[in-house]
Amino acid sequence: MITGTLVNGDTYTTAVTGAATYSAADTPTSAAGSTFPISVSGLSSANYEIALVNGTLTIVSAPTTTTLTTSTNSAQYGDPVTLTATVAPSGATGTVLFMQGANVLGTGTVSGGVATLTTATLNAGTYTITSSYQGDTDYGAKDERSYHADHQPEVRTRRHSGSDGDGSRRQPTVRARKSSIQL
Repeated sequence: MITGTLVNGDTYTTAVTGAATYSAADTPTSAAGSTFPISVSGLSSANYEIALVNGTLTIVSAPTTTTLTTSTNSAQYGDPVTLTATVAPSGATGTVLFMQGANVLGTGTVSGGVATLTTATLNAGTYTITSSYQGDTDYGAKDERSYHADHQPEVRTRRHSGSDGDGSRRQPTVRARKSSIQL
């Protein structure tokens, strides 16, 4: 930006010649949090004194978004459920933390923008599962999407009339099924 007071009808276009050139020693692989001095050159004037003011370039983490999906809309108690977190941009690396409230279910390594975790540890009940991208040197951490899983117990009792040979009765079997998932 060029500022100042011009006299005698001068304009910046006529009073200042050249093109501003900005340079800094950063590279495409400079880590987030790094700072570099910015120097300015390339401007001159025959009638005015030009004072160039250098600045500072601060590298910041690129923003990310994360979406969370699940492998199934219905599962029996103990069945594996795969949680998939998709992190954008796809160049992000690092890990995603999968949680049920304050309880850590596990982590998944981000590869090609995707991290997965397969779990069979969800008991009967209602849960909100969240994914949290932990960030890397280029991309910022992001707490993102959650899904709501409702595991309701289902009790089934079977009676046998003894036709199995020993006259015994089977114990009730308890199953949990996921009745709804909301993303």
